[in-house]
Amino acid sequence: MSKYLGDAQPVVAALDADSVVLQAAQEQRLLPVTPKNVSLLNVSTSINSFGETVLQWRISDSGTAPETFIVCCDFGGYFAPLGSIPAVPGVRKYRFIDHIMNAYVGKKTYSIVIIFTDGTAKTFSSVATSTKNSSIPRELYE
Repeated sequence: MSKYLGDAQPVVAALDADSVVLQAAQEQRLLPVTPKNVSLLNVSTSINSFGETVLQWRISDSGTAPETFIVCCDFGGYFAPLGSIPAVPGVRKYRFIDHIMNAYVGKKTYSIVIIFTDGTAKTFSSVATSTKNSSIPRELYE
């Protein structure tokens, strides 16, 4: 069996607030979180016309190369990834629509993990919140 990651089994990522654990084949490597000179700016949530939560943010122009943004949600004591967005060179504004947790009533707290091209990660915990008070569509109130 080859020792190259490209020849190994699919890579599985498990998230926590401090590191990203990559498991390829039977090898386990812990990639430490190294501080990168990038920050999230103007993080906000809004509700679109379908009643879904839209998370928007902008990244600082730091010269570092993010590869992927992983959006996570803390809800009811559970913390889980909702999805990812690939980073595009030169693009600073990003948007993520929460299709997964949208149906649930209550307060949701979002975090964003940035994965860089060198395999390191930086976690921005509790960057935005969204509260859904009812599961009844807004149209019925009007």
